[in-house]
Amino acid sequence: MNNLSCSVLLISVILILVDADCSTYPNVTDANFEKDCDGNVIISCNKDFKMVQGLECVEEEWRYQNPICKRTEIVNPCKNNGTVLSDGSCNCTEYFGGTFCEEMRCEMLEYQDCKSECKRGQDEMNEYCDDGLFCCYYG
Repeated sequence: MNNLSCSVLLISVILILVDADCSTYPNVTDANFEKDCDGNVIISCNKDFKMVQGLECVEEEWRYQNPICKRTEIVNPCKNNGTVLSDGSCNCTEYFGGTFCEEMRCEMLEYQDCKSECKRGQDEMNEYCDDGLFCCYYG
């Protein structure tokens, strides 16, 4: 395990190597290395990665482990094979709708259709329709 000879400041998702006597950068993948005006080296993880920095006690001395940029796990909130878009909303398949694709679309059910209002003799069903329409059973 390498002992980093630099003093280190870890701020959330970036690592700043403060001393000027560092001759090499740590081996960190999925990261960007920059120098600020004071000569400090700033390591930041790429998009969709977060920094993990550890310490270990070796022979009664604390030693920094090389920082690691780990991929952040993206949890898909969309149900029924919907896909999450970059803004966090869901792109639903043709069979489902709703905020998280949790509701079956009315048009996919036999004898039902989306309308602005159900006609006399038609029952309103609790299925998904776009744009505030009602799911009407016309069987």
